[in-house]
Amino acid sequence: YLEKHKITKQLLETFKQLKADKSRFEREATVYKDRVEELEQQLTSTKSHRQGLRERKDPNHDGNSEEVDKLKDDLQQSNIKLRKYVKHCDLLKQEKESIEDAISSCSIDELKGSSLAEK
Repeated sequence: YLEKHKITKQLLETFKQLKADKSRFEREATVYKDRVEELEQQLTSTKSHRQGLRERKDPNHDGNSEEVDKLKDDLQQSNIKLRKYVKHCDLLKQEKESIEDAISSCSIDELKGSSLAEK
């Protein structure tokens, strides 16, 4: 009987300890849940703050977007002009080469009789 009673007292102490642990763990869980909610709110506010910064840095929302568009247009126009000048230079180079070929193919006697020799 005493041993049964002793075991029961031990079990009772164990149950009390488990109950105290359960209460402590529940309080800790509540504290951790509150902390998680607080951190989630901070994260949300940080994300919205970052989004606001991105919008401010976005050239479409910036007052300089017109200037950027103008500069892009100027760059495109300059590229077009440059390509035209390159084509024109190539044509002039071809013309020069054809003139040099024509002159080199002529004999000196032919040149003496022409108007080029007279000048």
